[in-house]
Formats: sequence, structure tokens, C-alpha cells
Amino acid sequence: MSNIINQIIEIDSVAQQRLAAANEISLTMKEQIEAKTQEIKMKIMKKCEDRIQKINVVEKQCAEEKMAEIKAENDKIIQKLEQTYAESHKQIEKDIFNNIIAI
Repeated sequence: MSNIINQIIEIDSVAQQRLAAANEISLTMKEQIEAKTQEIKMKIMKKCEDRIQKINVVEKQCAEEKMAEIKAENDKIIQKLEQTYAESHKQIEKDIFNNIIAI
């Protein structure tokens, strides 16, 4: 009888040791998973930041090109207005003067 009790105690002791080892492995694995998750998260964030930076460079370049086109168009309009003024400002002045005098 004593022999059976000793065997049960020994089996229980071995089971407790295995359970403790399993808990230790579980904690270690949990820490490794958390570390790996953080590493993956950091890699993803880095990739996203790099992609955003590349997109910003492209968008900035597109915006600068569009602004240059708009400026060129505005310069043409201003040049045309200046040319029109240069060609006809004397006549416009005469017309205004004549309209004022005719009143």
C-alpha cells in the first residue's frame, strides 16, 4: 500500500514538473510571439513610411509640374494683355477722353 502511495506521489511530482515545464515553455513562446509581432509591426510601419515618402515625392513633383504649367499659362495671358495694352492703350485713352468730353 505504501508502495502505491509512493508511486502516486512520484507520478504527481513528475506531472507537476511537466506542468511547470509546459508553463515555462508557454511563457517563453508567448514572449517570443510578442517580440516577433512587434518586429513584424515595425517592419510594416517602416515599409508604410517608405511608401508614403515615395508617394509624397511623386505627388510633390506632380504638383510642381502642374504649378509650372499654370504659371506658364498665366505668363502667356499676362504677355497677351500687355501686348494688347501696348497696341491699343492710345486708342483706349482717346475713347475714354472722348466719352468724358461728350458727356
